[in-house]
Amino acid sequence: MSYNAKVFRILIASPSDVGEEREIAVDTIQAWNDLNSSERQIVLLPLRWETHSSPEFGHRPQEVINRQVVDHCDLLVGIFWTRVGSPTGAADSGTVEEIERVAQQGKPVMLYFSQAKQDPGTIDLEQLRRLREFKGKTFPRALVEHFSNQIEFRDKLWRQLEIQIRTLLAEENKSGNNVNLSSRTEIQFGFADPSSGKLVGSEMDLKTTSINVSGIEELPNHGESADPTKTSTGLLSGLFEDNNKDYYRKMAKYLVTENLFRPIRFWLKNSGGVGARDIYVDIRISMKDSQLLALPFAEIQRPTPRRSETSIIWHPTFLDKRSQVEEIGNLKVTRLELPALQPQREISPEATVMIGARHSGLVSVEARIYADSLPEPVSHTLQINWTVQEVSLTAHQLLEQSGITLRK
Repeated sequence: MSYNAKVFRILIASPSDVGEEREIAVDTIQAWNDLNSSERQIVLLPLRWETHSSPEFGHRPQEVINRQVVDHCDLLVGIFWTRVGSPTGAADSGTVEEIERVAQQGKPVMLYFSQAKQDPGTIDLEQLRRLREFKGKTFPRALVEHFSNQIEFRDKLWRQLEIQIRTLLAEENKSGNNVNLSSRTEIQFGFADPSSGKLVGSEMDLKTTSINVSGIEELPNHGESADPTKTSTGLLSGLFEDNNKDYYRKMAKYLVTENLFRPIRFWLKNSGGVGARDIYVDIRISMKDSQLLALPFAEIQRPTPRRSETSIIWHPTFLDKRSQVEEIGNLKVTRLELPALQPQREISPEATVMIGARHSGLVSVEARIYADSLPEPVSHTLQINWTVQEVSLTAHQLLEQSGITLRK
């Protein structure tokens, strides 16, 4: 689907010894577009002399590049390693001429200098000397960075490119050219409906039942009569050889857990105009004046009579260190991790935690959100009004109320 977009043209300027970094710069710009363009209605267009200029007879080559490419850019990314480039007749190199021209026009310049190792025998010392002289120059709107490898270069360019785009947007807003977009990331956080994932809000009511059950271990094996004098023998007993003999006991424990715990699902939305990556949400759950129970969430299925179909039965205790729920003092701690959240997008990850309580009370959920585009973590507080009904039943009564009849 087509959309109108603001285009920022980014000139990539460099000598010949950083060809791979030039490609990385283009890939990074395209990755930014993939994540942000449609929602923010902004497109970053990488400019390179080899793809955006054409020769003209009778003119100095760099002059042609300046007129066709350099003068139309909004931002310049310069990359250097050991060379500065060949003189143009007007400057030490085409790259230097492009940087100086953009800087004189008052446009932002981002300069990156590689510190990667190079074979000393391949270094042109004159080029290196001229490069050092160039590094000593000061440009009023230049961001100067160093990188040790290509991965570091990609990461730094990604982060600092976002900063420069925000700056360009802010300047356009000041000049009256509003793009009607927030120039920051704004992540909202709330409860979601466990089934639909739709936003519930920052507060919700939950009701559970705490069942004090007795006689679980006295339940008969599945396939055996509740009356030991009527236990099946002969051919009939063979019908139950493959049965899950603990089915009744597992079902009773399952029903206790099902009534006590509720899955908690969260909802996030980026209501700002800047995409966020590497989102980490630290979630701390507590309940005043009552014991709060928590479990990692997994799809809970009713136990079945067949051994091969028996599912995991949850118990209100913590699992091992690999669990997605940790206990720190009175806090139950879990987390969410998301690779990215585009502007104006909302998401509701599948439930990661189940919580329960033995008594009624208020449950507090403190969330602290981290992301690459947030200058500092953002905190949200949610609340659950928890109501618990306490009942006492025998295991036989619990199963019968759930429609499960023991063999007579």
